[in-house]
Amino acid sequence: MVLAPTAGLAATSEIKVDVAAALAPRFLGAESAPITMVEYFSLTCGACAKFHRDILPKIKEKYVDSGQLRLEFRDFPLDIWALRAAAMARGAPAKRYAALLEVLYRQQTRWTSADDILAALKQIGRLAGLSPAYVQACLKNGELLDGIANSRLQGNREFGIASTPSFLIGDRKIDGYLPWPEFDALLADAVG
Repeated sequence: MVLAPTAGLAATSEIKVDVAAALAPRFLGAESAPITMVEYFSLTCGACAKFHRDILPKIKEKYVDSGQLRLEFRDFPLDIWALRAAAMARGAPAKRYAALLEVLYRQQTRWTSADDILAALKQIGRLAGLSPAYVQACLKNGELLDGIANSRLQGNREFGIASTPSFLIGDRKIDGYLPWPEFDALLADAVG
């Protein structure tokens, strides 16, 4: 079930999107990390942007880069443009995914308030090495959009995720943005 209309997205039948690769789990950190933290996020969520700008770099430096934590990104789009932006990000090569999320969050107010959001997303995609035609193919791919929407439904059904950002650390669920000292204490406790 596609949550967003495809108006303004011309057919791009000649460009194929590898949906299985696009929907594969996205991680930061070593597979061997003893703790995995899951983040449910929406690319149009202001609190998610604040987490990615202010807290994630500290988590990455202290816990991910040291091998103590692995972060899994899971989409929980709150609106049509979060869904579309997630499709573009997921269409990028896995090694560029985290960097593309960072750009989308750093420029969130610019692209979400643009007169032509589609053109703004294509411009960001271009910066990530994606052609405008490929971005358009991602944005209109029903199977990809359904997969992202299903991530939201699954998070809600299995873990009671209802807002963003939300986090799973072990068997603990954290709803909402937390300041660094609180997040640091939670992670320090989790990694022991």
